[in-house]
Amino acid sequence: MTHSPMTRGGYVDTEWGQVHYRATGDSGPWIALFHESPLSSRVYEDVLPLLGRRTRAVAFDTPGYGASDPPPGPGCEIPDYGRVLAQAAAGIGMERPVLAGVHSGASLALAAAAHLPPPPAAWP
Repeated sequence: MTHSPMTRGGYVDTEWGQVHYRATGDSGPWIALFHESPLSSRVYEDVLPLLGRRTRAVAFDTPGYGASDPPPGPGCEIPDYGRVLAQAAAGIGMERPVLAGVHSGASLALAAAAHLPPPPAAWP
């Protein structure tokens, strides 16, 4: 049986304050997971250890949800959240992550992708 790594929590600084995340795995490709509103990264609690066996998986709390700081005020839209979540991903050293989300988390994944470096021309 393959050992499941322990999930650890942490915070990363962004322009909106701190974004909370849960992470597991020490090697392999990066996977960023985004939850649907109004939930938190806790929805990925069971899958993170499984992903961590072969990847570095990170589930983020959207700003204003879970343990993340709230946005700076009203009027923030999905592209704004995506920019901040991309800052969070870069802030913990994620390189070329696979982005995934459920419901509104899928929209956040797409918005965050617009703020991350593009993959190399010759994708491995």
